[in-house]
Amino acid sequence: MSEPIQNAIASATELVVRFGNQAVLDRATVTILEGERVGLVGRNGSGKSIFLQIAAGVMKPDAGEYNQRRDLVTGYMPQMFELEESATVHANILAGAQRRSPPSGLRSKSRAAIGKSRRAPKFSA
Repeated sequence: MSEPIQNAIASATELVVRFGNQAVLDRATVTILEGERVGLVGRNGSGKSIFLQIAAGVMKPDAGEYNQRRDLVTGYMPQMFELEESATVHANILAGAQRRSPPSGLRSKSRAAIGKSRRAPKFSA
């Protein structure tokens, strides 16, 4: 195991995810530094969503290691999801944040940050 890079907010080392004989992630390694903007680009089935699920704690890799800074809150919105159509965007975001329990105290920080944002309009059908 290598020494963590200073100012890294998240890192993945040698991630492996397989579905049967198909490797979706094959020893994937990446480090995300504080202040960086990251975009995941690739063909369908190349592991972008799988990586995001691992980062959000929704999925565990078959092998490898994912680490993130203790105060980093990572969310994941599945490609197929349901929204409460009668609720505001704000209410839907809060409902999604409550599905995955972050470490103690971070949920209230997330709510405070979301609460500071401008009130969003309701969804229309």
